[in-house]
Amino acid sequence: MLLLTCYLTLAASGAHSPQSLRDQLSSASSLLAEYQAHPKRLAPDEKAALEGLSERLKSSARDVLQTADENGMTRVHHAVMEQDTTRLDQLLACGLDHDAEAGPLHVRPLHLCVLAGDSRTQCLERLLAAGAAPDAADAKGTTALHAASTLNLPHVASLLLDAGASSESRGPRGVRALQLAAWSNAAEAADVLLTR
Repeated sequence: MLLLTCYLTLAASGAHSPQSLRDQLSSASSLLAEYQAHPKRLAPDEKAALEGLSERLKSSARDVLQTADENGMTRVHHAVMEQDTTRLDQLLACGLDHDAEAGPLHVRPLHLCVLAGDSRTQCLERLLAAGAAPDAADAKGTTALHAASTLNLPHVASLLLDAGASSESRGPRGVRALQLAAWSNAAEAADVLLTR
């Protein structure tokens, strides 16, 4: 099933993927489907060869899908920016890096989730469930909680705190999330930080 998910994701990615890899994945998924339908038709050495091919192709597919664009952004970054939860789920199922850093600021997908605001937290929730580091900082030391506090996003701040983000983490110039909320007049975010 994982091979099929990686294949479908790779096929949907279009021109960024080598045709030969897509063809190999298609052939492998057909062979795997045949094997699953009739498991006794393959000899043990054929089965082992097919499983080895499957693993190599999954690894190659992950490498292709993880390739960053000219700005250092991966497909996970783009799915988050577009708030495309279906694509994000497929990419995460293929084992792509949910904590990939992009650009000179080392922006992570979790940081981009904050920009969607309090009403669109599905990508944030999926990344946290997949194991994204809630306290990961960018190159300047800003965490997703710092950004949520500054932007007065109490629901986002709550989700981050529930996932283990620390309100005591110091960001740029040594400030904490509560200080950023106060400086930004972000009363609702400050209230969340004070009640945790």
